[in-house]
Amino acid sequence: MRFCSNCGKSIEANTNFCNSCGTQLASNSVAQAQKPNAATNVYIRPKVVVIVLIAIFVVMGTVFIVTSFSGSSIVGTWAAYNSFSGYNLEMTFHRDGSFSSSDGGGTSGTYFTTNNQLMLFINQRDVVYDYSIRGNTLTLTINGRSVTLLRR
Repeated sequence: MRFCSNCGKSIEANTNFCNSCGTQLASNSVAQAQKPNAATNVYIRPKVVVIVLIAIFVVMGTVFIVTSFSGSSIVGTWAAYNSFSGYNLEMTFHRDGSFSSSDGGGTSGTYFTTNNQLMLFINQRDVVYDYSIRGNTLTLTINGRSVTLLRR
């Protein structure tokens, strides 16, 4: 099949002019070729690739940062009340790594979480709990004893 060297449209065999653009065809101005195959002419613009890669890195970085901050999932106020013993507990964890508790003594200090452990630093003493959060429920376990608190 023949194609116009000016516009690339297909040309009938015995024609002196291109029916599409009107270019006069000489025997050397008509290209003998095949139509390009779409599968072999795939070209991805470098700018698009760079933009996509940057977007992927931004999303991955954001996820890493959000999940790396120690207290991000525990931040807020949690409360427990046991109607049999009358035991009340309310704990508030702040983004700055501080916490306060209304456990009768008004305990406060700093905290850090890592590997499902909650470390409370209270008056130069450390208390380490295993903890888990499922929805609005926080479970703290120490020495085999657990307390369940609900997000307020």
